[in-house]
Amino acid sequence: MALEREKRSALAPLYRAAKEALPRLDISQQNVGYYASLATYYSIYDLRRLQPQQTHLYWLCYSWQRYRQWNDNLADAFDFPMKQVEDATQAAAEQHFTKALATVFARIFALYPSSESSSNSGGLVLGLRLKG
Repeated sequence: MALEREKRSALAPLYRAAKEALPRLDISQQNVGYYASLATYYSIYDLRRLQPQQTHLYWLCYSWQRYRQWNDNLADAFDFPMKQVEDATQAAAEQHFTKALATVFARIFALYPSSESSSNSGGLVLGLRLKG
């Protein structure tokens, strides 16, 4: 993850330039993706033989797309531990609720002694008649 952050930091200045330039050029997201793929498709030798403006456009699109992809990867990397914390918190909350509910019912049952069987006494307290 540290390597991903370093890559992202190195690409940040290019991303800022792309963020300003690409909206002014009015290029669709699909074309940005296409031009970024051309930056990886062509070799360095081929890119140097192209017109400089064309090469710069490809690199701007590439930096835009890669920076966003790295941000998505970093966000996804945080999702897994957060899901584990969420699951553990949910399980602890359910356990605490169950324990508290059992305590409340035990107190209620202690207040109302019943002459009926113990399996039906909870229903009497709640105003229900259990048929069994």
